[in-house]
Amino acid sequence: MTEDELRTLGEWDWWYTGRPDCSVLHCATVTQDPLLKVGGCGVTQCGRKLQLFIPGIFSRMSLPRCKRCCTRLGWPQGIGSPKNDEFLRPLVEARLFHVKRSSEPASS
Repeated sequence: MTEDELRTLGEWDWWYTGRPDCSVLHCATVTQDPLLKVGGCGVTQCGRKLQLFIPGIFSRMSLPRCKRCCTRLGWPQGIGSPKNDEFLRPLVEARLFHVKRSSEPASS
């Protein structure tokens, strides 16, 4: 999986720690661990730096989105990954467009 593909997947699904004491989804930037297909070290919008993983289907549908990540993004709090929320889909697309544009080399 390329870094761009991982970023896109993470924006749609968000991330979780896999720890039972932290059962929320986070918006994060993650650097892929070569030993993991969909996980690695990341920094969440709420300021945490830790190992993060793409959640499974049931977690993507049932876990709450981190209140602090949502507040930082200016997004509504709620349940489930952004891809499962019709209101959030355009917001994710806008974030991905901005990330792609900011990573393109400047034209001379």
